Amino acid sequence: QVTLTTPEVRPDTQLNTLTSKMARLGSRVAWVIIATLITSMTLASIGPNYALSVERASASIDVIRPIFGTPEIYATYLIVVGLVGMIAFISMAVLIYWQHGTEYIGYVVSLMLLVLGEDLTNFVDALVAQVPLMAIPGDMIRALTHLLPVVALFTFPTGKAVPRWGQFLLWVLTIWTLARPFLYYTPFHPRFWHGSLTLIWFIGILGSGLAAAIYRYRTVSTPEQRQQTRWIVFTGGIAIAVYLIQLVIQFVVL
Repeated sequence: QVTLTTPEVRPDTQLNTLTSKMARLGSRVAWVIIATLITSMTLASIGPNYALSVERASASIDVIRPIFGTPEIYATYLIVVGLVGMIAFISMAVLIYWQHGTEYIGYVVSLMLLVLGEDLTNFVDALVAQVPLMAIPGDMIRALTHLLPVVALFTFPTGKAVPRWGQFLLWVLTIWTLARPFLYYTPFHPRFWHGSLTLIWFIGILGSGLAAAIYRYRTVSTPEQRQQTRWIVFTGGIAIAVYLIQLVIQFVVL
């Protein structure tokens, strides 16, 4: 007679499985919340941004009239261009999340494209000017646009920071990102920094991320990981191109 026995499942294994499932669920909920927040704030910002653009265009009517005719047409043009650029970024974010959302780096990159899409429009600034209570969520999105690209540079494609000191830097940047929105009305917020300090900060964190990515690519990455790196560089190049084209269309045309 053959007796079938059920393998014993250790409590710590059950706990790890439950923790993993909860972490995946939490990350998905966070992604949906951020995507919903970005979309809703952008849509709510269209009206205030349109009014602000009309006001600014009216002050430069001699420049606006030969190209657009009226300030209203110019304001509509800016709204449409901003939304098209944002939709391009969100589309890439949704595609990456749909295909690689369960992977750490796919999650980070898709989230990065989401917040960069909002940053592309600058619509939220007009909303914050009319509704000061929106300053904290609006600035949180803006802070994420500075954090997530650096996270991607240090951790792509394994999810582990290379070199090791990068982990400490990412923790510091994460704490700063969470604290920054609550400093919005204090002298410590970046909007009150001197231009040279802002430039040094930006070059410092972005430069360290680029240096880490190059170091990983040349000394640590496997051939497969190098191929993944080339893929993300290509995707990032498209995103940067869209961003630059949008800036040119908005400003150089005038």
